[in-house]
This record gives sequence, C-alpha cells and structure tokens, in this order.
Amino acid sequence: IVEATEEVEVEVEAGEIVSRLPVSPLGKLYFQVEAEGATKHESVGIIIIDVEAKAVQMFDRLGRQHGNREDPGYPVKQDEFEAAAAGTTMRVGMKSVLIVTALKEEVFRSGEFFLRSEHQARKKDEKKKAKADAEAAAASKLAKPRMSFGGGFGA
Repeated sequence: IVEATEEVEVEVEAGEIVSRLPVSPLGKLYFQVEAEGATKHESVGIIIIDVEAKAVQMFDRLGRQHGNREDPGYPVKQDEFEAAAAGTTMRVGMKSVLIVTALKEEVFRSGEFFLRSEHQARKKDEKKKAKADAEAAAASKLAKPRMSFGGGFGA
C-alpha cells in the first residue's frame, strides 16, 4: 500500500493499491469503491469527495450517479473525510462502501475507469456469443441416424 500526502506527481502502477493521493487541483479526492451489489459489475464504482464542500458523489462502472443528490452530493463529516483511505468504509447516502484504492483525477476525467468496464462487458458478451455459436455448430454436426424403413430385406 502506497500513501502519498505531498503535492508531488505520484506514479501509480496498474493494479497497485494506493491508500490516498493528494487533493486534486479542483479540490477533490477520487477513490475506487466496492458496495454491496447483486453482481461485481454493479458493486464497483468511484466516489468523488469534494474537499471544500465536504460532500461525496458515487458513480457506478457505467458512469451512472448513485442517488439523486444535486452537486456537490451527499454531506460528509470532517472525521470521515480525514479518515478516507484504502481499506476504510464510508457512507454515501444510505449505502456503505469499502474504499479499495485511491485514483488519479485523470482516470476519472478521461473516462478510463468507465471505458475499461465497458471493454470488459463487451468481451464477456463476445465470449458468450462465441460459446453459443460453437454449441449451435456442434449440434448441427451431430451424427444423424441413417435408417430406412421397409426397404432392407432381400427381394
């Protein structure tokens, strides 16, 4: 686990867990979170903590906002904001989320987090379609019995 608290450029490798990054120039902190959801796709998302407004917003993997709260989002207590780091839990509205890792602002603003999710969903659909096509092809190649009724005994 890496913790960066100074205003320095932090290199984050893919898959590395980062406890917390410095506040972005726009005054926000970004974290990948997991919530209780029916599927992994529904349970993984991003929270954005607005430091100045002391508020939090949550987005799922498809970019849809959790809840119907206007900007800046759900209020956050000072102690929750200060404790926000990888491995801790936080409430977003009525939902409790586990903070997985800190994210750079560029990951959110560029859409990389959401595009990766879309790519994974597309690959899953393609695999499912290929499997269905393979099963259909195998079913059509099944040996069909060659029987003739009534024309086989000598003449």
